[in-house]
Amino acid sequence: MTLLVDIGNTRVKWARADAAGRPGPVQALAHDGRGDWVDTLSTDFDGPVWFATVADADLATPLQAWSRDRLGRAAVEVVSSASAAGVQCAYARPECLGVDRWLACIGAFHRGPGSVVVVDAGTALTVDVVDATGCHQGGLIVPGMATMQQAIHAHTRIRSQPVEQVPDDLARDTDTAVAAGALHAAVGLIERVCRRFALDRRILAGGEAARLADRLEGDWHLAPDIVLEGLGRVAVESAINASSSNGHSR
Repeated sequence: MTLLVDIGNTRVKWARADAAGRPGPVQALAHDGRGDWVDTLSTDFDGPVWFATVADADLATPLQAWSRDRLGRAAVEVVSSASAAGVQCAYARPECLGVDRWLACIGAFHRGPGSVVVVDAGTALTVDVVDATGCHQGGLIVPGMATMQQAIHAHTRIRSQPVEQVPDDLARDTDTAVAAGALHAAVGLIERVCRRFALDRRILAGGEAARLADRLEGDWHLAPDIVLEGLGRVAVESAINASSSNGHSR
């Protein structure tokens, strides 16, 4: 069994994966820029550790120490690459693609046949498309809905007030107009991409996914752990390749 760890900018998520790389129950913890979250990892685990991080590299140091001390082996870091687990990266410099987006593309591709769009709605809103053959078509990045609203409040004299309900139509007060504008901007961007490509599947992830799900046209699937799913796929593929290489070397 493999331990999968996704170190984000604000939270760490981890899960044990089965032999096919599918993550089991997921645990999550806000790390607040500290590494003491490793103290919550299970002490009865003895398999390999695979991780990916978009956060400061120092946050992975405690995980590496934990893996060496408890398991006698280094944790394996996954980074974006030209291809992995049947998916080809559209970037000329794959290392410039955020590993969270890369793994989300891999996880989304393996969820079923056909082309797929994967939207991660968090601090940033990212949209990526993978065609039916596994070719990443590229993506878009804009501020997330909360980030859009914060930008308005930071650069104008508009002061933030809580909004109980965001309308589907035009707003009739300033605070609601800001909240609704951010929501409609996100929905408009996503639906424009969906119209541009003939997509078979649509996947939503991220902390703001639920806010978007009811406003988007089409059949959308919530996949909060899509990065871990992709990480598991890469871990399995790497194990298979390593086993094959060892077999040929005999």
